[in-house]
Amino acid sequence: ENRPGMLGELMSVFGGAGINVSQQINTSKGEIAYNVVDLELPRNADGKPELSSFKSFDELQAAIMELDGVKSSRLISDWCPGTGYAIKAGGEVIGIGVDSPEQESYAAL
Repeated sequence: ENRPGMLGELMSVFGGAGINVSQQINTSKGEIAYNVVDLELPRNADGKPELSSFKSFDELQAAIMELDGVKSSRLISDWCPGTGYAIKAGGEVIGIGVDSPEQESYAAL
């Protein structure tokens, strides 16, 4: 939804997960807005992801979908193209975790 505070709520989800927003685009038309957000996991000195606050992309997407006003979300990645779509339908979130790769693969990024 295009309403005051919505973008801030979304960015707070990323911050709470310890994820850096490297770039974002927000546009709207009437009551609907959409965002394209590029994310970066923080990295240790050895280049491996620092996962102290981050649990999984499925949990991140679930937190995004819990926000009042979010209608759908899609995570696009280079490790498993075409997955990561979620939508609210009849008050229920569907699609999270469908065709997702094993969580251990994220640590190799």
